[in-house]
Amino acid sequence: MITQKKAVIIVGHGSRVQQANEEFEGFVDQFRRHVSEYEIFTAYVELARPDLAAALDQVASAFDEIIVLPFFLFAAGHVKNDLPLAVAEARRKFPLVKFHVTPALGVHPHMVRLAAMRLDEAKASLNKKDEKIAVLMVGRGSSDPDANSDFCKLVRLLEETSPCAKVDYCFMAIVKPKVQEALDRLMRDSYEAVILQPYLLFPGRLAQQLEEIALPYAGRYPWISIKVAKTLGEDSLIFEVLKER
Repeated sequence: MITQKKAVIIVGHGSRVQQANEEFEGFVDQFRRHVSEYEIFTAYVELARPDLAAALDQVASAFDEIIVLPFFLFAAGHVKNDLPLAVAEARRKFPLVKFHVTPALGVHPHMVRLAAMRLDEAKASLNKKDEKIAVLMVGRGSSDPDANSDFCKLVRLLEETSPCAKVDYCFMAIVKPKVQEALDRLMRDSYEAVILQPYLLFPGRLAQQLEEIALPYAGRYPWISIKVAKTLGEDSLIFEVLKER
C-alpha cells in the first residue's frame, strides 16, 4: 500500500435538489485549500453519489489512515447509525487501515456566530428596530431527541446575544412546534418584522418548503415584514469547526 497522506472523507446528507449537492461539493473544494496535509474526498449517505460505502472502499484501497468527517449539523440517525455501520464494514474489509469517525458540527461557538451573521444580513434589508423584530430559528426536526435538544440549546445561546425582541424555535418536520404553529403565535404579537432563519447548511428541498410556507403569511399580514434568511452556506467559520474535528 502506497500512501503519503492521511485521507479525509467528508460525508454529506445528499439532496434531491442538485444545487444543494453542488454547493456541498463546492464547499469541500474550498476546504481543500485550507488543509493541504490531507487528501480529501466526498461521500453521501443517500440521494447522491458516491455513497459512503463506495467511497470507503475506494479510499481504503489507497490510504492506510482515513478520517470520516460527518458534515451534519447535529448527531442524529445518520451519524449515530449509518456512519458507524459503514465504517465497521470497511474495518472488516480493510483490517490494516485505521479509521476514525469525528463528531458532527454540533453546538459550537462558531456555529452560533454564523447563525447570528445570517440574521444580521437579513435584518439589514428590513430597516426595522431590533426591539420590533422577532426571530424564528427553523430546524430540520429529527426523530433523535439529542439532535432536537442540541438545536434548542444553540437557539438559546443565540438568544442570549441577540438584540432582537424575541428569538424562538420551530421545526420543519417530525417534532413540534412546526413552522406554521410558531408563525401563528408570532402574528398575534406586535412585531413589525419576523425573520425566519433556516438552520440548514445549504439550499435544498426544505429551504424551498420554508419559502412556500412563509409566502401566504406575507399576503395575510401585509403590515408585518416577513423575511426568510439565507441558509448557513459556505463560510470560514465552518472551515474552522471542521479543522478542529
